[in-house]
Amino acid sequence: MRVISLKENISFKSTTTQKVAQNVADVILSYRRPFQGDTLTRSDYSYLSDNISKRILPSIDKSEPLQIAIVGFSLKSPNKKKVISDIADRAEYETLEHLQELTKNIKSVYPYGSNFRIFADGRIFVGTIFGSSDDAVTKYVSSNKDILKKQSQKEIQILSLDDFFEGTNEEKRVMLFSEFPTDKEKIRNMIKTNSFFRTYYQYMRDFYAKDIHSINPEISCKKSRQLGNEAAFGVICAAESYNQFINSLYKEPFLRLSVHSTPIYDTQGKIGIFLNRIKKNLPTPWHSAAVKITDKDGNAIFLYEKKARLEKAGCYFIPDTDGKGEYYLFPPDKKYDFSKSFKENLMSDFS
Repeated sequence: MRVISLKENISFKSTTTQKVAQNVADVILSYRRPFQGDTLTRSDYSYLSDNISKRILPSIDKSEPLQIAIVGFSLKSPNKKKVISDIADRAEYETLEHLQELTKNIKSVYPYGSNFRIFADGRIFVGTIFGSSDDAVTKYVSSNKDILKKQSQKEIQILSLDDFFEGTNEEKRVMLFSEFPTDKEKIRNMIKTNSFFRTYYQYMRDFYAKDIHSINPEISCKKSRQLGNEAAFGVICAAESYNQFINSLYKEPFLRLSVHSTPIYDTQGKIGIFLNRIKKNLPTPWHSAAVKITDKDGNAIFLYEKKARLEKAGCYFIPDTDGKGEYYLFPPDKKYDFSKSFKENLMSDFS
């Protein structure tokens, strides 16, 4: 998306706060990740725009930075078939630059900008996600903060349990879950009665079951599925406690974005956004590695894909030489069809 100059709009001071909110909503929705391929009707767009406006108007009325939160950047997947290492690499670097572009576009229509907070949630999942560890979480969060420093990011901030709770890592989790308990029976009932929630749970269950079997092939498919069930339920419960905690930090309405696509009429008011510049449904950077591909115009584009799939395609590993992280280089002698997914390109042997 092109960064819009304030000069192209009417003077900010003469613009009503409602119009400013609308302009910001337009920027946010240009990053929206469609839910199951949905297409926004005029009424859908108005609904989402109004929802965003309600959450940012208190800040606009006071001429203060907008309060925006997103949860993610948990930890690099323990599945080494997906990722290069435990620390952030070029995938995270590109994603954080993409989010910086979003904050710049917001500032182009609202000069007071935003306080864009990323709430890293890896610490809350240790012991729930198979193969996770506090050491891996610490390394990952720290490496992402290092990227923000290199990019001289001023509006984006990464926060985690470590910024709010004292004690050992286990004590931090205990404090979170005790102060913000999850009604597990309510979660179980939602899985049974809410079709969207049930689909989400089943996706998480299958996702973790495949990861578990991939990490340790000696675990049977049946056992992996059982462990996947437990992991999915545990992650959902932990995330709910974390959501309560995040909500408690804001005394006024704030805008909540999501790394996942969300339904138009999401009951929590979240807006799912793309985490990549080409705005494609790619894996999250913490479940993949970056691959550099040159398009027909000679522009370098980074996609995110499983490490094993990149190596199978003959991509070349490029070490970190510029402080932007490791990545893979797509074979220069092969053509990439951007209308297809990486998996579809791989199946057609890039011919």
